[in-house]
Amino acid sequence: MPDVGTVVKTHSGKNFELAKAIHWGDRSAVFLANSPSSGEVVVKIFRRGFKPGSADIEGFTQEQRAAQILKHPNIAPIFDVGDAGGYPFTVMEYFPGRSLQDWLQTHDRMSGAEILSVATQLAEAIDFAHSKGILHRDIKPSNILLVSNPQGRVALSDFGIARVFGAVEMKITAARDVAAGSPAYLAPEAIKEGKISTASDIYGFGTVLYEMITGKTPFDDRTDVFALLYAKTNEEAPDIRQLRLGASPILAGRVAQTLSRDPRLRPLSAKSVLIGVEDDIARL
Repeated sequence: MPDVGTVVKTHSGKNFELAKAIHWGDRSAVFLANSPSSGEVVVKIFRRGFKPGSADIEGFTQEQRAAQILKHPNIAPIFDVGDAGGYPFTVMEYFPGRSLQDWLQTHDRMSGAEILSVATQLAEAIDFAHSKGILHRDIKPSNILLVSNPQGRVALSDFGIARVFGAVEMKITAARDVAAGSPAYLAPEAIKEGKISTASDIYGFGTVLYEMITGKTPFDDRTDVFALLYAKTNEEAPDIRQLRLGASPILAGRVAQTLSRDPRLRPLSAKSVLIGVEDDIARL
């Protein structure tokens, strides 16, 4: 695996020097890198040994395919790709503000203005992806990047497990797909029936909104993953007013609707989640 100080070359012929390790994971390592022509970027290097047709290589190529389609200011772009001695990599925009997850873990409760800024931009990204026929399937704070802070530019990233959908709701068939996504943000129908649709992304968006408002995800007290999945498929999410006393009844109702266990009852788009409650969010 290439390390700090290594110069990697993309398929287009650009060189990037790995300057600092940001993250080491099971499938990839992420570095801050420099280039005389591009400045600071992020290089995501995948582990060696991906087999053609494997879930890992499919995720790698899927992210590249999505990047070609999803050109939007609120979707993190992929600039280039390459291979470093058998390690495939992607070159992406660098977000100095890191992720929304980092922000939530290192700051006090978000203000209404911060919540509204992130939610509005995230809604733009989700609805744009849906307009292009792409489901993200893993909307969560670690995949929401900040250029500076929550009131600056926000971008949705990591379309590695995204799927293209048609007019008919998509049925998940692969074993890996059933578990795809993060349990706390996974829609009940994906857990219970193995089905996903645009409504599943709306649920993920609602969970992120819930967390920004309350500081917790629904059923945060269920430490066992099976207890969490059971609660998500059999119980209504706790009212946000239990954790954020300044939340209005109309905002609480909209969040509850967005987190409905029945996907047919959720708002039809991410933007429609916010319509009529923008002021209620801003006043938090």
